[in-house]
This record gives sequence, structure tokens and C-alpha cells, in this order.
Amino acid sequence: MLRWPLFVAPAIALSAGSAVAEGLYIAGGGGSSVLADSDTTFTDNTGSTSGTVEFSIGYAADGAIGWDFGTFKTEIEAGYSSNEADGSDDAVNFIDLGVNAYYAPRFDNYRPYVGAGAGWTFVDVEENDVSLLQNETENVPHLKFISGFDFNITDQLSAGLNYKF
Repeated sequence: MLRWPLFVAPAIALSAGSAVAEGLYIAGGGGSSVLADSDTTFTDNTGSTSGTVEFSIGYAADGAIGWDFGTFKTEIEAGYSSNEADGSDDAVNFIDLGVNAYYAPRFDNYRPYVGAGAGWTFVDVEENDVSLLQNETENVPHLKFISGFDFNITDQLSAGLNYKF
């Protein structure tokens, strides 16, 4: 079994109403995905090969629907990210579903926040050529930590940057 430490580098996020008013909001975002190098062993009928797989910077996208209580907010989020192994067409894809909670105080036109989330990740490894990766699918629980800030564009739209680990 492989372990896939993942963090999403700063991402641009657009939210309808999340930095502006209390109540229901819808958010979406996209950015880069950085996957840590993975030490792995490939075993087949000819023996075993060990090594480290390095990954290129990939992409990530997510969407959420939530409720803003004022200083706190909660949401249900779905996301997708993909990273290719360096020097091959092999890829690791992640689909995650989870819930997040934030502490998000409001200031005049901006809103910093910190939060945490928990959920489930579906990992799909696509082996497209000979490498240390094997076709594999896993379903694993996840925890994440989130920080960032939003700033108001209009009365009903905000944009910001966030970091998820």
C-alpha cells in the first residue's frame, strides 16, 4: 500500500457571499497541487524494484456549499486533484468529499480564516508506462488544515487565497 501525502499550494477561490453576509454560501476554487515524493516497491513475477517516485506540480479544483454563522462557518466540500509522476505518463488522482469548519472573523473588506476538515479520499493510481507505480485504487480517510483570506469584490462576491494541507 502506498501513502500519498498531499498538500494544495495557494489556490484562488471565488465565493458567492462567504465574506460578505451570514447565511448560505457557495464557493469554488482552483489551484496547484503538490504531492510529496513517494518511496515505493514495485513487485511483479520477475522480482521487486524499490525507488522513489517524484511528482510534477499538478492541479486542483474544489467546490463547497456551506453556512456562515458570523465568526464561524461550516461547509460540505468536494474536490479533485491530479499529479503526474516525473518522467512518465503515470498519474495519481484524488477525489475527496468532506466537511470543513472555520474560524473566520470579519473586517471591513477582508476576512482571514483558519479551519480544519475531515472526510474521505478516493485515490486512483494510473500506470501508463513502466515505472515504480502500479495501477491501484484506495479509499482512505483524511484530515486537513486550512488557512487563507477572502476580500470583497462586490456585495455578493468575494475572492481570496487559501492553503490546504
